Amino acid sequence: MNKYFALFNLLRIHKIQLNFLQLTILFYINNNNKELALQDISKDLTLPFTTVQRVCESLEKGYFYPDVRRNIKKHTKGYQFIQREYSLRDKRKKLISITKKGQHYISYFIGTIRRNLKN
Repeated sequence: MNKYFALFNLLRIHKIQLNFLQLTILFYINNNNKELALQDISKDLTLPFTTVQRVCESLEKGYFYPDVRRNIKKHTKGYQFIQREYSLRDKRKKLISITKKGQHYISYFIGTIRRNLKN
């Protein structure tokens, strides 16, 4: 139990903190090499469309988070872990793909977990 608590604290103190839902969707996008749209993610993960839309927006542009020390809300400049592009087949449809920055974060996250769970 202490290992998981230490791991949680280690991940919590990093500069970029993602919640469980953001991590789930980020890993889902990373593991699917096919063309993905918001509707596909919503259907496959059985989540409401608006939830998936907001989470993807936060993974692309950033989100509000509180700064407890100064008692203010800050807005991140954006993670840019995913990007949205128009489909070549259907210009009305936006496809979601993971960026290099997103792939780097996932490998860093997995490496941190593996290193700390071994001990």
